[in-house]
Amino acid sequence: MRKIVKSGIEIVGIKSTRRFLKKKSSEYTSAAKDGIRQATFFMEGEVKASISGKRAENASVDTGRFLNSVVGKVSGLIGKIQSIVTYSKFLEFGTKFITARKHFRNSVARNRTKIKKYINDKLKGV
Repeated sequence: MRKIVKSGIEIVGIKSTRRFLKKKSSEYTSAAKDGIRQATFFMEGEVKASISGKRAENASVDTGRFLNSVVGKVSGLIGKIQSIVTYSKFLEFGTKFITARKHFRNSVARNRTKIKKYINDKLKGV
């Protein structure tokens, strides 16, 4: 008579593990959104400071319309800083008549570490 030997692994706690992971996932997502929101509004201020001449770039303030058009918006896990005036792209990238001011690009380059810190600090709290 042959003896049948069975081998295998029994995993206990699958349901509780799934619940835990789902909870942690939503906590991390929420923390990331908070960090992105903080970083976005910080960067809005930095771009405005650049436009007003308080950073390395030349000021781009004549009437204040460009400065006042800069707005930070957050949607999900995406933060954007943008201007709604049509000539903002000419100031940012330049033309054959206007030297590029690079307010947006230089502000991001200058603050890359701070942006990451805002998000990482929120994630560490989870």
